[in-house]
Amino acid sequence: MRRSHLLATAACVTLACAPLAANAQFAPAGSGGSPTDAVPGPGNADEPTATTPASTSRFSGPSPYAPQAPGVNAANLPDIGSMDPNDVPQMAPQQSAAPAQGDWSAYGRDDSQTRYSPLSEITPQNADQLKVAFVYHTGSYPRPGQTNKWAAETTPIKVGDGLYMCSAQNDIMKLDPATGKEIWRHNINEKYEAIPYTAACKGVTYFTSSQVPEGQPCHNRILEGTLDMRLIAVDAATGNLCEGFGHGGQVNLMQGMGESVPGFVSMTTPPPIVNGVVVVNHEVLDGQRRWAPSGVIRGYDAESGKFLWAWDVNNPNDHSQPTGNNHYSRGTPNSWAAMTGDNALGLVYVPTGNSASDYYSALRSPEENKVSSAVVAIELPRVLWRR
Repeated sequence: MRRSHLLATAACVTLACAPLAANAQFAPAGSGGSPTDAVPGPGNADEPTATTPASTSRFSGPSPYAPQAPGVNAANLPDIGSMDPNDVPQMAPQQSAAPAQGDWSAYGRDDSQTRYSPLSEITPQNADQLKVAFVYHTGSYPRPGQTNKWAAETTPIKVGDGLYMCSAQNDIMKLDPATGKEIWRHNINEKYEAIPYTAACKGVTYFTSSQVPEGQPCHNRILEGTLDMRLIAVDAATGNLCEGFGHGGQVNLMQGMGESVPGFVSMTTPPPIVNGVVVVNHEVLDGQRRWAPSGVIRGYDAESGKFLWAWDVNNPNDHSQPTGNNHYSRGTPNSWAAMTGDNALGLVYVPTGNSASDYYSALRSPEENKVSSAVVAIELPRVLWRR
């Protein structure tokens, strides 16, 4: 690969792609059509109508919430089992290997989200001389009659000879970073009903397995959280599902969440991996109902997809996954922005929003007040500190 192409790709990943794409209009790849105008108008999330008293314990029995629409539970994926909360592995802290000089291997380049590249060929003095190397259309755009918004928010990651990204509706792609040629595409088949405020995917996560031998499928893999709450793992070389991860390459993130409606709970940011644990957060539509689905933070084994632990704000000492009709405490603060991991310290830093009632705080529990609009450090899964 020519060095200029490599540097141009790195600059695009760090600076140019997101702001330019925010104002771009896209046509589907290969369609030959003209750019499609964005359809204006607010998101039309289903609005639940029932309310329920506050509870700081795991709820048992039918959830007092709007009826659950068919297919909302992440394509009805089964529970693949979980570990006993007392058996959460005490993984030794690891020092992440620094990305290769020309790579941008995570959302913020590395696990610590430093957003720093050592490349030096592009400078303030010559940045105005950069030229477009290629244009790639993701093919994800609103169809006639669809009123939710679409956004090109993906931050591509570059590892070796691959540029990995996701479309607004969660398709995963690998491109040649020098030419923009699509090498493979994994179609997620995300339903329109799963879109919350906006159809958006902010990025994917790259992981190298210590259990799958080098050269075998899914030794290197791409992980993505979806709008309909699935955690998906595909082989970085081929785009095929990693069959040994979860249930055929997918984990149902609606397990333990209780009843919901399509588009009310969504995952849009790439999950960090801390000492082999995929840490998952999600967004919940604000200002809809006080007893919305939980803002729980959870950890899954990056090798197998098995549930490891949960941080449930109103049940801070119960790290298990609810079973049967039980579910995580509802309406707790959620975290929809990108989290940061620290392998050396074994920590994940979680930015939180408010409880589900958003600006109305009278019904918040004492535990919710401690972590609303805060930064929380979780020592997998114990809360170490909060600010």
